[in-house]
Amino acid sequence: MAQEPKRDTLVRLPNPSAQPFAAALKRARFFAVVLFWVALVCLGAHVAAFVMAEWVGLYEAAPAAPAEIVTPPAPAEPAEADAAPPEAFLRGGPFVSVAAAAEAAPDATPVDPPPDEEKAWDNLFWTEDAPAATREESGGTVTAGTEPVEPAPLSHEERQALAAQRRHTTACWLAGMRVVGTLASVLLWATVFVYLQIALLGRLGGIRQITSAVFLLLLYVALVLPWERMLGGLWFGAFWEFDAMVAAHTARLEGLATGLASGVGYYGRFFALPLAAVMVLAAAGLQFASGYGESVVANE
Repeated sequence: MAQEPKRDTLVRLPNPSAQPFAAALKRARFFAVVLFWVALVCLGAHVAAFVMAEWVGLYEAAPAAPAEIVTPPAPAEPAEADAAPPEAFLRGGPFVSVAAAAEAAPDATPVDPPPDEEKAWDNLFWTEDAPAATREESGGTVTAGTEPVEPAPLSHEERQALAAQRRHTTACWLAGMRVVGTLASVLLWATVFVYLQIALLGRLGGIRQITSAVFLLLLYVALVLPWERMLGGLWFGAFWEFDAMVAAHTARLEGLATGLASGVGYYGRFFALPLAAVMVLAAAGLQFASGYGESVVANE
């Protein structure tokens, strides 16, 4: 008898008996995806807060600028009484200075010119020596318009108050995200573990990827748990406290914490550890997505 040729590729057919298990896995995947993004956002907020404090300088006020020495301007030399303004020369008409007119008629009583002559006289002697003034005539009156004034820069005390307000707001937000992120991380591991049990019970595919995701999430939970609260004195955990980070950052700025060991501990605790937790969480998410494709999508 001729032997049947061996098949090199595995043909997976839809499994009708796996439909109830697939429906349960879909529900578990929904909660897993929600918890995954909540944990990722909380971790990203901690990384962003460290970047803003260390490289942007958002939470410390700039040092006060030294007082500038203002040199009083030199007194202007008195202009000659008989000097003619440039308008008279440009207009080409005769010009008689005020001092010369007073010497020619010392007993003459000054007479106010009519309104039209006053306006013409004002236009005659109008110069562009004042750059901040513009002539706007309305209702027979002449007003001088001023340029827009730029707002004054913040003082050192105002900058300190603004930095303190930013620190307080960020501390409140990160305190809530630390609690929510820790709970979401633990619940995410529990959800994926339940997903694995359902897949094993239904004899579905993707068991290898889901098992890898479970152990990666276990490592992730170990990185984000606040061990200093449980063990005491062990400063380890991706969800660090904002006040502790600000205190360490201030100590480095003031030169109180120097050396290689302090730098490695500072950057490792507040930056490298949350970043490593993000990478482990992303790897677990990829493994979970691959396992979901083999366990649910292949049986639909």
